[in-house]
Amino acid sequence: ANPFARIEGGFARLDAGFPEMAAEIRALLREIVIAAGPQDPGARTLDGASSYMMWGAVLLNARGQTSVLDTAQALAHESGHNLLFGFCASESLVENSDDELFGSPLRADPRPMDGVFHATYVVARMHQTVSRLLHAGVLDQPQVEAAKKDLVANRRAFDSGNQVILESGRLT
Repeated sequence: ANPFARIEGGFARLDAGFPEMAAEIRALLREIVIAAGPQDPGARTLDGASSYMMWGAVLLNARGQTSVLDTAQALAHESGHNLLFGFCASESLVENSDDELFGSPLRADPRPMDGVFHATYVVARMHQTVSRLLHAGVLDQPQVEAAKKDLVANRRAFDSGNQVILESGRLT
């Protein structure tokens, strides 16, 4: 399906089932860039990206989300990074050195604690978004089944990241 249609559909689901998140995403984001990398099966890909150097903008992979539910989660995820960028405009959210690397809930490679903190926060937003959409009754049956699986995966990722933060994080 068309990525622009998925974004519109994602916002429509959020407006209907979690209007607070929809409003927050709209307040945080000023630009959504759609891009697509090579279709090489061996190439590294990403579903989305955010950068503190481009606050208010996110990149979504045109092939990264395959459903409206995926896109709603991607919007909650990437806007969450933007929110955290705003919170740390004058100082970092963690005191750990960028040289210290840890297992991260959303990446295979070890990450600095700031990355682990970001990943754990945004996966919590994804869980909250899916949970609210599920309980609001705005998802069709295939989306309900996908949402139930996503809740399990998001919870597992959150628990993993939270454990790393509790064990090794030095928060400001």
